[in-house]
Order: sequence, then C-alpha cells, then structure tokens
Amino acid sequence: MQDTGKDFARQYRNMMSQIDPWEVLNRYGAKNITEIQTKSGPQLQHSCIIDQVDPHHSHGDQSPSASLHMSKMLYCCYSFGGGDLFWLIQKMEGVVRAGVLPILSKLLGESVQTTEQFLDEIDRYFVQEERVASIPTYSEKILEPWLMIHPYMTEARGISEDVLKSHSVGYDEKEVRIVLPHFWDGKLVGWQKRRQDDPRWPMTPLEETGRWGPKYQNSHSFPKLETLYSTSQETTISGGSSVLVVESVLSVLRAETLVTSSTITRSFLMGSILTNTISTFGAKVSDTQLKLLRNYDRVVLWFDDDIAGLRATLRVCKALDNFTHVYVVQNQGARDDLAGLTEGEIEYYLTGIEPSVLVLSDIEDRLKQMEYALKKEKELSW
Repeated sequence: MQDTGKDFARQYRNMMSQIDPWEVLNRYGAKNITEIQTKSGPQLQHSCIIDQVDPHHSHGDQSPSASLHMSKMLYCCYSFGGGDLFWLIQKMEGVVRAGVLPILSKLLGESVQTTEQFLDEIDRYFVQEERVASIPTYSEKILEPWLMIHPYMTEARGISEDVLKSHSVGYDEKEVRIVLPHFWDGKLVGWQKRRQDDPRWPMTPLEETGRWGPKYQNSHSFPKLETLYSTSQETTISGGSSVLVVESVLSVLRAETLVTSSTITRSFLMGSILTNTISTFGAKVSDTQLKLLRNYDRVVLWFDDDIAGLRATLRVCKALDNFTHVYVVQNQGARDDLAGLTEGEIEYYLTGIEPSVLVLSDIEDRLKQMEYALKKEKELSW
C-alpha cells in the first residue's frame, strides 16, 4: 500500500465515522449522556465508562467528565486520558488488537455497506507497520499513587533521585513493580511497569505457574513502535546533532544520571555521546522509529551484545546509512547493557565507537556465530 501518512489518517477517520457512537456508549452502559456542540464537532458527554475497568473517580463520576467525539470517534476522560476507538475497546474488553474487530461489527451504523467489507478494510490498513498511530494520552494525575522512589532504582541501578523525579519514575506497591512513565511531545502517552526481582527488597510475586511474569508490562496501546524514550520529555521529532540509541528505558535514565553527576572524562560528554540518549523499547526497531532517527546528524548505536541486539544493529545501520552518519559502540563480551555497567566500564566501551561501515562485516560474522551456537545448543537439548 502506497498511501502517505496523511492519506491513511483521512481514510481511517472516514472508516471510524461509520461506527455508531451511541452503540459504543450503550454497549458499556454509559450513564448521564448528553449531546453537546463544540468547536471541533458534536460530542457525547457522559459519566466515565473506563471507571468500570480502571476505577479512578472517587464518586463514580456523577458529574460527567468524559466525552466521545461523534465523528472522530476519539474518547477522553479529563482526569484519566483517552485515545481512539481501538484504544477504548482494548481498554474496556481487555483484548489485543485482533480482538477489537469482532466487537466493531456490533457497533456499525446502518449506512455501512457490509460488516465483512468494513472489517476487511480496517484489518487491511492496520496490518501495515507503516501507519499513523492514534497514540493515547493520559492525565498526569494517574501517576500520583506511584510517585514513591524505590531504593532499587537508586541503590541497585545507580540512578539519581533528581533524574527519577524529572521523569516521574515511581513504584506501584500493589503490583510490586517499578513504574516508568513515557512522555511524548510533552504528553503522558503510557507507562511500563518493570518487575522488581532484586532479593534485597520485596519482589514481584510469581504467577500461578510458579514462574516470573513478564519483565515489562505496558499500559494499553502503549506506543512502543511509534515513539522513542528520551532524556528529554520533549519530542524527538525535530532531531539534532547527535544521539545515542539504546534498548532500555533504564539505560536512558542511567546515562542522564552520569551526565549530570559523574566523573566520566568530560571529552566524551562534550562529544554528546551520553548527553542525548534515547531508547527504542527493545531490540525491535520499527520503520517509524527509523524515520525519527533520520533527523539526527549522527547516530551512535549501543544495543545489547546478543542475537537480538546484533540483528537490530544491522537493521538500523543499513536503514540509516543513506541518511545520516552511523556509528556503533563495540561492546563485545559486555556483561550487561549501559544500565547495568559501572562508570569505568561505560567509559571503556565509549572508547570503542567505530563508523558502521567499518564494523558491519564483523557484526554479521558474530551474528552468524551466535546463531550457529544457539542452533547446536538446541540440537543437543533434543
């Protein structure tokens, strides 16, 4: 599909306008519904329905604070946040994207050609990675119960309280997880909750199977592939002179701590290696993220020294080579990522930065060796 982002956004809005907004609210038993006229178009104001699955109104929102835009199909609770119709259904039903389509068939207006045609069209657009993402936004009030700073972050991970506070990093005592909010373009767009697995403090409970749950739990419709986590809460869309790209949020926070309080050789900091650090939320790098990285004059990659990290390094190098100057941190044999290394180890690896063109063949060879070793290990285990 060759549609541009603007074309897709327009087509997506047209498709969403075929949903009956009254059916949406009726499905979830919305109360105190009133149709109001605003500058952006008619909206259905009502008592928040999200309160049913994620209580956040102390008195059940008797004075309605939520609204559903009747043509754009955007939902907003003024004390919680909101998103598009897909976000709302996922939130209310507790389903992944694939589970939204059957529910949509029950919400269509009478003017839609056929349910099958509509759902096929929606699915055809959303299977494309290159899409315009309707990123949810939240009120920062939702973070208030989690603002406690856990000693795991300061004592075990070496991140300063000032950095944690600047990023609103906190702790969910009920779930026993570290809360890592994500701000994009100045707005709270979601959060990750990281497992606390250091035995020096109460650890995240095991699941019923007796095993650990996922290391990271994301908020609904978390824009993992559409955004980047940065040392600055401002958007990274405008780019800049230089950026260091890592896999994890903790690595970003650690880098920012070092920049503001460390004794690492000043020449490295002056070279902007750590000053502007961003994360891709893992080793999977989307085309959208690659386009954002094109805006920088210099991109330095520091992915993990494992199969996934090497694959990501190769993908980013090849994708950005024609757009900007790409460099790679040579971290062969590193015992951890940037977040888990000492200052001395970080300084050592920062001396091993090479232009991507000089190291691509070595990275490809190392990747083949790791993949072969993994294959043999699996064969032996059989």
